[in-house]
This record gives sequence, structure tokens and C-alpha cells, in this order.
Amino acid sequence: MPYYAYLQEHVVDGMQEPVLQRYYLVTATNAFAASNFFVGLGKYAETKNGRVYSTTAETMEWWNCTVESAGDIRWIYNEIMAHRPENYNNVEQLADSRGKIILCELNIANWPIIPITQNTSLDDRDHQTPRPASFLPYTDGDTLANLNADG
Repeated sequence: MPYYAYLQEHVVDGMQEPVLQRYYLVTATNAFAASNFFVGLGKYAETKNGRVYSTTAETMEWWNCTVESAGDIRWIYNEIMAHRPENYNNVEQLADSRGKIILCELNIANWPIIPITQNTSLDDRDHQTPRPASFLPYTDGDTLANLNADG
């Protein structure tokens, strides 16, 4: 069953002050594919010269990213689809997302309603199968960068 998540792209200036936002709907083949994509964005944020500064989960269906410039998330998605992993620092989870996610930009006034039947908890990861041994459980508001540093 497809899994849906909202992604907000927060563009910040050199002083990390917000200047612009973009909104996306991520449609994935399943919850694991969605989670894998977001974990990949978090790992990409930790790489040198990445366009993403941070990735934060509010719930499994609501994610926030701070980025260098407008459209950076779309650019990463396009590079994934073009099979150019060197352009997103060879992050394995992003490469694995190819063919498993669709990224659609949203108009702020017309967001689709996410199905109420999908599990959105960050605490209960049982809805994600298969679960890799290296998968880190985390709680609301934790950033992936902080979690990966602990693991």
C-alpha cells in the first residue's frame, strides 16, 4: 500500500534565518521506502558540501528540512531519478529510493488529505518491514543528525 508524507523545505540564509518555504508530498511504495528516503536526507545533511542542513521528523508523515536554496529537495530527487549518486554524496538510502518514491510540489492551499489508516508514529516502527538492523528508533522532534551521531 502506498505511503504518504508531507515534507516542508525551509530555505535559510547564511545566518540560518528562514527566507522561504516549499511544500512537497512524498508518495512511497510503502512506509519503509518513505522512511528510507528521509533517513537518506538526514545522512546527506551530515555530508560535506550538502545542500540540506538538517532533517527533522514531527511524525512519520510530517518532515521538515532546512536547505541552502529553494528547490534543493527537488534537485536531490531529480539526481536520484537520473541515477547520479555522486551528486548526492553517494548516500545509499537515497540511491535505494530510486523508483520507490514520487515527489510532488504542493500548493499551500491544496494539500491532499493523507489516509487516516496509515501508521504515523515515530515510536512504533513495526509498520516498517523489513527493518534493517542499523535502523535507529527516535522520538518526535529528534534530528537524524543527532541520532546518527549517537549510533
